[in-house]
Amino acid sequence: MRILIAEDDAILRRMLETYVQRWGYTSRATKDGAEAWAAYQTEDFDIVITDWMMPDVDGVELCRRIRSRPKARYTYIIILTSLDSKDALAMGIQRGADDYIVKPLEPAELRARLTAGERILHLERSLSESNAIMKRELENAARTLASLLPARKDIAQGVSLDWHFRPSIYIGGDFFNVLKLDDEHLAFYMIDVTGHGVSSALLAVMISNVLRTSAVHGGILKYADLPGAEHIVPPGEVASTLNARFPMDPESGMHFTLFYAVLNIRTRELRYVKAGHPHPLRLSSEGLSFLDKGSPPIGIIDGYAYPTHAQTLRPRDLLLVYSDGLLDSLDRQGSAFGGERLVRLAKCHRQAGPAALVSEISADFEQFKDGEAPDDDITMLALQVD
Repeated sequence: MRILIAEDDAILRRMLETYVQRWGYTSRATKDGAEAWAAYQTEDFDIVITDWMMPDVDGVELCRRIRSRPKARYTYIIILTSLDSKDALAMGIQRGADDYIVKPLEPAELRARLTAGERILHLERSLSESNAIMKRELENAARTLASLLPARKDIAQGVSLDWHFRPSIYIGGDFFNVLKLDDEHLAFYMIDVTGHGVSSALLAVMISNVLRTSAVHGGILKYADLPGAEHIVPPGEVASTLNARFPMDPESGMHFTLFYAVLNIRTRELRYVKAGHPHPLRLSSEGLSFLDKGSPPIGIIDGYAYPTHAQTLRPRDLLLVYSDGLLDSLDRQGSAFGGERLVRLAKCHRQAGPAALVSEISADFEQFKDGEAPDDDITMLALQVD
């Protein structure tokens, strides 16, 4: 442990240096707060012992400066003072001191305070190391999650797509994908699990794996009703099956919203189910409309029979599916991004195609947030048919 001493009294400064070195610490002694501040900025110290009353930069100001310029490792500060009023001591703690000693200095008390500070620093550093390990694991999990997202390319002839995915932390409860069911049918979905972090992400990935494997091997999305013939399950039935398989957790209240659609590429018929999810936008040459027929979120109502809705898209129609994190996100003044802003952006760029639309909305959102991290996962999927 390395200690920085700031004391304008030469005798007391020498006493402090002698004591801490005798107890096995290394130290640097400075004659006032200004010299101590200069040393702190260029060297690393674990503990700072500072007098309160010093010329130019006093101990309280030194505390404030240290806390205003935090380093990678926490610095423990002990302030020495002749003041013993509660108000004065409270001010020292508020400015950044961790502990204090009222003069005259007693070596036994100083050693006890240093021992307590050292114990706290060991705990803080152990926690920092654990957090660093957890951060690396979350970053690895985020990369794994990203590898499951669809490629930014035309997944089928006559269909183009693009997307934006930004979890509020490393991993979150939003997830989406685009799946080719057969030569004529394309499925796409977006789910939003309540909450944030690992538990929400695990459920989102679990649901996604059920859907993804079914698209390849059959199951919840399609099945073979005759040899060599596959039946595409209507979206409402898919939602009903998910509702039965993933009931709401009674303790955490965890459930999820869903938009799931099947597009017939040849006829451009779109069949979909919307379970508690925000209304997707349909952009066409005739203007903008919403896919607003919806049902309750998945897992809320036991045995609910989800209906399937249908529309026939026109050539060059573009669909924009998004999660509620986009609409509900707040700026620095507490105003929501909102549906009106999204609609205005979509109308301005509806002829631009999926990539340009997603890019323009993402850029506007970043400007809206003004450098702040999003409050929730931000997810968009844009898909256009020829």
